[in-house]
Amino acid sequence: SRFVLLLFFFFFQAEDGIRDAQESRGLGDVYKRQVYGTAGFRTKAELLDSTCFRIGVLAVLRAIKQGKPVGIMVTASHNAVADNGMKIADSSGGMLAETWEKHCTALANAEDLREALDAIVEEEGLKDELLDPEVCKVFIGRDTRPTSSALKQLCVLGVEALGGTAFDIGVVTTPQLHHVVYCYNRKDERHWASVKGYYAKLSEGYAQIVGTANADGPLYVDCANGVGALHLLPFNDKLQSQLEFKLFNADVDHSEKLNVESGAEWVQKGRVPPTHLPEELPPGARLASFDGDADRVVFYYFELENGGFQLLDGDKIAVLVADFVAELLAEAQLEFNLGIVQTAYANGAAHDYVQAKGIECPYAKTGVKYCHAVADQFEIGIYFEANGHGTAIMKDSVVAKLSAVHEDCGAITPESPDDLVKKERALRQLLGCAKLLNQAVGDSTADAMFVEAVLAVRGWTVQQWATMYQDKPSRQTKVGVKDRRVVVPIPDETRLDPDGSKVSKNIQEAIDAACAAARGRAFCRPSGTEDVVRVYAEAGTEDEADQLANQVATIVFEMADGQGAKPELGKWK
Repeated sequence: SRFVLLLFFFFFQAEDGIRDAQESRGLGDVYKRQVYGTAGFRTKAELLDSTCFRIGVLAVLRAIKQGKPVGIMVTASHNAVADNGMKIADSSGGMLAETWEKHCTALANAEDLREALDAIVEEEGLKDELLDPEVCKVFIGRDTRPTSSALKQLCVLGVEALGGTAFDIGVVTTPQLHHVVYCYNRKDERHWASVKGYYAKLSEGYAQIVGTANADGPLYVDCANGVGALHLLPFNDKLQSQLEFKLFNADVDHSEKLNVESGAEWVQKGRVPPTHLPEELPPGARLASFDGDADRVVFYYFELENGGFQLLDGDKIAVLVADFVAELLAEAQLEFNLGIVQTAYANGAAHDYVQAKGIECPYAKTGVKYCHAVADQFEIGIYFEANGHGTAIMKDSVVAKLSAVHEDCGAITPESPDDLVKKERALRQLLGCAKLLNQAVGDSTADAMFVEAVLAVRGWTVQQWATMYQDKPSRQTKVGVKDRRVVVPIPDETRLDPDGSKVSKNIQEAIDAACAAARGRAFCRPSGTEDVVRVYAEAGTEDEADQLANQVATIVFEMADGQGAKPELGKWK
């Protein structure tokens, strides 16, 4: 074993050895201040040489701190192909702990690397920790961007510079990287800690849910010309007639097409289909769009009568998941603490539907890491943002209970009572849910397969799913302000905090009055990156939602020192 601090010497030697003397683009150079957030680091690819190397180093320190391997994913998700980025998958398989985000930011931007590393080691109590070869492993994956291979290699060099071992798992989706870390660090699931294991686990879970049911025709998947296109067809081979994916926008050989007028971001934000659709779509076809790294998914279809585009976003997926799981729990005659977590942006109709079913439905601050944290407080916690990023978390204690009760059911025979047959089937399906749904992060492949499984089991068309509830008309816009910090929301961002500032108190009182008059719902929240305040409004009709949004935007403009043009009805930002 070797001490961490003794390896710093080799780290600095490695960094100096990779410098480009002519262009001075060595790994010690910092080109632009970068901040590590929910998406990790993300910027122009040419600015990430130093950052990738240093994050490789930091990943080793995180593995030492956790006592388990971690991962790094090189991707910029739904961004344009010129961008890239990277993020750390924690030893849990989930996102990096928020307390370590500051270390990423500090190390990436440090001029004095020795001082920055010393500070992290001191704060985290790592000075006397030993390097355990079983612990200091970092799994590294990358997407299909042309810059990802070189940036991945810089991450590898950073890992090795601090004495760690890097395992390159290849060109994978972001959820696959998280899956590998999650399964590797759970001894009973380590046999699934590979891409092949990913195919096997999801296929087994799907089969457990659907039983003998088959999907009603194929699911047409827009892959945004990204990495998801490489990892869907193996499921066709494994599941045969029970599930079929047909891919479009799946050209990974021409990187300039990545995320261009396609993918979940394009469809959900613009509420329009991808520009390039399959040439022939059968009437009533189900379609889905993944984003560039395959961690988001939204569904849609075209109306039979007039060809109108109908979107089923993350809210619709969340409600379907919650409704199905609650139904299975009732059939299994079991009670667990079930909740569905939404952000303030979730459509009010989805919130009302779930509450009417008796399912807890708390709000969380905008951002998938905040939703995940609140969902983790439930025995079964479901969360999806409207953009299609989400999953359902089932605690180990829940899975253990389901397994025990299922075993107690014994073998089902033709003579078995109907209630026992129904109970055993529900238990088997719940265990399939735990296997299919990614327990660490949002996963467009797993989520799409889950939706397909529910529709197959229920014998539903996508149109029947869409009618579970009718979205309330809504409108989003934003207002430029001098200083967004005067607008202070409460933790879940559904309202402003009257104790946060006098401006917040006055704005919220005015919003309350406007909502009461319009019989609607509205809120505003400051942007996390720029001096703007974002506004969301819902009402009974589109015109009323537009008017309420404009009224709230005007309130913010007038009370929070608005900048630029005053909000105007019909001119949305």
